[in-house]
Amino acid sequence: MAGDAAAPRPAPVAKTFTCPSCGAAVVLRAAGHSLVVTCSACHTLIDAADENYRILAQYQAQKTFDPLIPLGQRGKVRGEIFEVIGYLRRSNAGQTVTWDEYLLFNPYQGFRWLHHYHGHWTYILTVKSKPEVSAGRAVTAKYLGRSYRLFDSGQARVAYVLGEFYWRVQVGDTVKTQDFVAPPQILSMEKDSDEIVWSIGEYIEPEDVKAAFQVRVPMPVKIGVAPNQPWPVSPAATQIFSRAWKFAVALVLIQFWSVGTAQVRPLDLESLVYQRSLPEAKVSRSFAVTGSTGNVGLAIQVPGLQNNWLDVEMELINETTGVSFPVEKTIEYYSGVDSDGSWSEGSHDARVIVPAVPPGSYHLAVEATAGPGPLTLPYQIVVQRGVPVWSNFWIALGLLLLFPLLMRWRQYAFELTRWSESDYSPYPQQQGSDDD
Repeated sequence: MAGDAAAPRPAPVAKTFTCPSCGAAVVLRAAGHSLVVTCSACHTLIDAADENYRILAQYQAQKTFDPLIPLGQRGKVRGEIFEVIGYLRRSNAGQTVTWDEYLLFNPYQGFRWLHHYHGHWTYILTVKSKPEVSAGRAVTAKYLGRSYRLFDSGQARVAYVLGEFYWRVQVGDTVKTQDFVAPPQILSMEKDSDEIVWSIGEYIEPEDVKAAFQVRVPMPVKIGVAPNQPWPVSPAATQIFSRAWKFAVALVLIQFWSVGTAQVRPLDLESLVYQRSLPEAKVSRSFAVTGSTGNVGLAIQVPGLQNNWLDVEMELINETTGVSFPVEKTIEYYSGVDSDGSWSEGSHDARVIVPAVPPGSYHLAVEATAGPGPLTLPYQIVVQRGVPVWSNFWIALGLLLLFPLLMRWRQYAFELTRWSESDYSPYPQQQGSDDD
């Protein structure tokens, strides 16, 4: 893409002339705009600006290529009709990577490019103004208020030429290149001994190229992620992603409001003593559970527990209906001193929540079991009403965030794949390949 396009002029008339080398017919589709044209039969490079069509260079192509979009094909891109007038196959300096470039022409709009690599397409326009390049933690280029990150730098070599061009291109020509990306756009610089040319491109889906130029053959399959390929997420997924975050924020606010305004009402305090010699169940006095159906919290406190455990089995029994709610909780506490100093684990108290308890008169049936230790162990059970519950909140929040987090992970994997081909990856664990 070296060189720059001249300002559009009135619509040219396609010309046909005889190749001065082999005598084959050569079609000049952008007469008055193109400087060189190649003979499709013998690949002679001809001076299109010379009325005598002087030969500029002759070479024997070691391998010929048939463009996916044939020369002379017209297509509508971004609302404008363009004709394919030139085709380049280029490679990096080591000739290990190749790509295709199609030169498009419209007499009123000028020249455009279609870049193709591994099934990915980019629609490119040469720009007049020079972007502002700066180097900090990353090399960036700013153009029209948008920042682009350096993705690649190296050399581009012309490997094959077909059709006509607005600069004197030849096989073997090389330019220094730099590509900066801000998907779906790519900002590219090409520099030779004479000039520096900047262009800006935008990713275009293969199906759009196929439809625009009526390509009859199957389009090349996409391989990997293109430098400027946008993350392929559907509008519906984007809406779900946005709504999920909003619902998550609302859920957090509601939960904290509920916790902040909750009034935990003690219903009863039962002081009990575990006796190893009397392990039979104990029955508490009756207490009233008021209000509407809701949870009941049973807070167990064992202040004298030391290097031991206490397992408490309880049944909350409705004295009118006989319906019972069995629960069990183990409290354990250990502490000591070692070479690292004092340590402790466990707690002297715990709480268990009994959900959906209707109002009524209740009592507790309690049976406790302790580990080896004292023959007696006092403990208390505090019955509470309206205890804030966090478990449902965490489950709901997890379900709400599952899809957004999955999408973020997929986007992260997509970006890792994109930057795996770059020597300037923002991900420290990646090492790009050197194409220079």
